Amino acid sequence: YTAPVSGIYCFSIALYCDGGYHIVTFVRVNGKNIKMVMENLGHSPSDLIATRTFLLKLEIGDKVTIENNDSYRVNIRFHGGNTHSSFSGYLLHKTDSL
Repeated sequence: YTAPVSGIYCFSIALYCDGGYHIVTFVRVNGKNIKMVMENLGHSPSDLIATRTFLLKLEIGDKVTIENNDSYRVNIRFHGGNTHSSFSGYLLHKTDSL
């Protein structure tokens, strides 16, 4: 997501993964990790869902991305088949650029 204006944004993520896997995902702004989403049920065969909602102060042109940490056994579905993960955001309050 690229911020079209400077302001305070509300973002929500819901991450689904198959049983036996872990969720280890980072929220990044301009390539820098700013938040980590981690859920772990051990070796449980149950599917796993992690949800987070958070506020970010962004400047015009800032890029927000969600990325898996490849050093963990992760299987998050963002596309294809039965997609259960989502990422959304919206502007709460416009602010002046620095």
